[in-house]
Amino acid sequence: MVDVTKQLRRIERFTQTSEVLLGNLQNLKLHESFEEHASASLKRNASSDEIQAMTEASERPLEV
Repeated sequence: MVDVTKQLRRIERFTQTSEVLLGNLQNLKLHESFEEHASASLKRNASSDEIQAMTEASERPLEV
């Protein structure tokens, strides 16, 4: 009976540890996904800013 109780406790601890690790992994994946989206957004914004600057520069009259 004692062995069964010990085994059940070990299984419970293992399950709890697994749940914590799974939660950490999910948080890590969410964080990586957020970083990817943020990076892509920054690149789009930078490209948009560059295009805007080139457009504005081309609209200005040439100074001689």
